[in-house]
Amino acid sequence: MTNNAMSGDGSKTTIWFTKYALTTGIIRVDDAVFEADGYVCAQIGGRRTWICRRDWFLTEAEAQAKARAMAQRKISAIDKQKARLLILASGPVRIKTAQAAPPDTHRGGGVDEW
Repeated sequence: MTNNAMSGDGSKTTIWFTKYALTTGIIRVDDAVFEADGYVCAQIGGRRTWICRRDWFLTEAEAQAKARAMAQRKISAIDKQKARLLILASGPVRIKTAQAAPPDTHRGGGVDEW
């Protein structure tokens, strides 16, 4: 692939789309059209879509690496969430105090006038 193909000149090539790698997997897109500013226009599932640069790769190996990194980030987030839930389940639940919201004044002093 030449640098001209990524310059937004309408060149077509194959890309690997990773935005939904954790749910539907990596999507191989043939005949993707390079647009300006790193976007790619592609036909996916019968719909034309524009894909931003962080979500597409020129090689399958790059896409696989991105998907693995996404999975590691998700696992880390789930581990943190699990730790918080274990703390919540093992002890008393913390209670916070909040004040009542002020009356809604943009519609006549807090009275719903429908």
